[in-house]
Amino acid sequence: MRPPIYVLVLAVVLAALTAGPAGADVPDNSVTSAKIVTGAIQAVDIANSAIKSNKIRNGAVTTSKIANSAVTTSKIANGAVAAADIAADAVTAAKIASGAVGSSEIDTDAVTSAEMLDGSVDTTELADAAVTTAKLAADIGVLSLGTGYSGGDQVLTGTMSFDATYTTGGEDVTTTLGTIRSVMTVPSKSGYVFEVVETSFATGSFKLKAMQGASTTGSALAEVTAGTDLSGVTSVRYQAIGQ
Repeated sequence: MRPPIYVLVLAVVLAALTAGPAGADVPDNSVTSAKIVTGAIQAVDIANSAIKSNKIRNGAVTTSKIANSAVTTSKIANGAVAAADIAADAVTAAKIASGAVGSSEIDTDAVTSAEMLDGSVDTTELADAAVTTAKLAADIGVLSLGTGYSGGDQVLTGTMSFDATYTTGGEDVTTTLGTIRSVMTVPSKSGYVFEVVETSFATGSFKLKAMQGASTTGSALAEVTAGTDLSGVTSVRYQAIGQ
């Protein structure tokens, strides 16, 4: 005779209560990738530290996967940050080390007048012959040297003094010029007239003769006698032009 229906139901309930935990009958390593439904594994299913770097596909970690402030200096490889990775205006003065910006870091024509400190350009910053007439203010006079002179010539002003024993041929005067093109002196001083001797112009020096009136009226001036004491003739001004 068939058992009553309630007996069958009770038997099913008892079997369910006495059964082992879910999955207890699944052997180890029997669940392969093909057995797992796409999207079935959630974050709660993954044990801490279970995912190694070799399990992450190249390019899989996008910006949205990185927590704010998660990328520290130690995580950035040397040389990994290129210009394209730096936002416009992101590098402020505080981020630049002292002395880090050299000539090679400054673009051609990048330094304008606004970037230059007043008074910062001195003689050493000016190239030879860099200052043209057009750069001079209107109240600065320009000396035109005329023909026979070049753009590199300069005007040197100085003084010389005679000594107690005059030497025939003139007193030697050495200048800081390498070569001299012309010399001008004051016309006269202490009763003497001066004559420039050009024989040593090529070495940046010249001789200055002391002349005085001849004993005969109307005669040419004569050079002072050798040995004459001219120590009282001092600070004779001259102007030499050359390079």
